[in-house]
Amino acid sequence: YGVLSSHAGKRKIPLCELCALCGNVFSDSPMAEIASTSPPRRVGRIRADPRLNLHLLIPSASRWGMSTETHRFKGYIFDLDGTLIDSFPAITESVNHVRTRHGLEPLSIAKVKTKVGHGLEYLLEKTVPDLDAISDQETYKTHHEKVILEKTVLLPFADEVLRQLHGEDKKIALASNKMRDFSNRILEHFGLLPLFDLVLGPESVPCRKPAPDMLEIALARWKLAPNDVLYVGDLNVDVETARAAGLPVCILLGEYPSRETLEAAAPDYLIDSLRMLP
Repeated sequence: YGVLSSHAGKRKIPLCELCALCGNVFSDSPMAEIASTSPPRRVGRIRADPRLNLHLLIPSASRWGMSTETHRFKGYIFDLDGTLIDSFPAITESVNHVRTRHGLEPLSIAKVKTKVGHGLEYLLEKTVPDLDAISDQETYKTHHEKVILEKTVLLPFADEVLRQLHGEDKKIALASNKMRDFSNRILEHFGLLPLFDLVLGPESVPCRKPAPDMLEIALARWKLAPNDVLYVGDLNVDVETARAAGLPVCILLGEYPSRETLEAAAPDYLIDSLRMLP
C-alpha cells in the first residue's frame, strides 16, 4: 500500500494501482529493485512526476506468492471466523433457524456478520428479539451441527500459512469465542487440527474475548513473553483482546468492518492476505 500525494490531496491506494498509474517509474528510479524478484523490505519514496509523491510500503514477501522468509514471531494465536475460515453462511442459517421458531423473517449474511465475534449468547441476543436464552441456544447448537462443515470454507492461504508456520516450528494456538467443539470439528475437517498446540474457546476460560484469558493461557503454556507472540484476528474486538494481553496484533482485512474502522483501532499490522503475515 502507498500514499499518493498530489495537488488533489492524499489517498491510500494498493500497490498494484500505483504500478498501473506509473509503472514506468521503476525503470528510471534509483529504487528499481522494488520491482525485482527479491523480497523487498523497505519503505521507499519515489518521485515519478513533479506533481506526484509516492510513499510505498512493500511487504516482506515475494511479489507473487508466499513469503520466502521465516516468520518473525515465536508463537501465533489465531481467531477463527473471518481469520482462518468463512463460516458466516452456516452461522446465518442457524440464526435464521432460531428466528423462524419466533416467527421472524430471515436476516442476510451481511447483517448477521456484524454481530459475530462476541460469542453465541451475544449473537442471539442481537439477532433474536424475545430470546429464550437456554432453549434458543440449544436450538442453534443442534441446527449448527448439521450445517457447520458443509457451509464453511477456508479463507485463501490459511492452509498454506499454517503449514508453513508449523514447518518453521512456530507455536500455534486458536483463541475463538466459537464453541470449542465446533472449532475442533472445523479444524479436523480441513486436516489442520494436528498443527495446533492449543484450541481454546469460551468454555476454556472464565471470561471470553475481549478479556485476555485465552491469550494468557497460551503464553503460560508456551512460556513465551507477550512480544514474542502475535495475535491474528479480523475485528476490533481482536485488537482489544490483544491489547488487554499485551500482545502485538495483526488484523486481516475482509468485507467487514471497513478499512477505516480497523485503521482507527490501530493494530500493529493490517494485511489484505494471510500470506503477508509477519
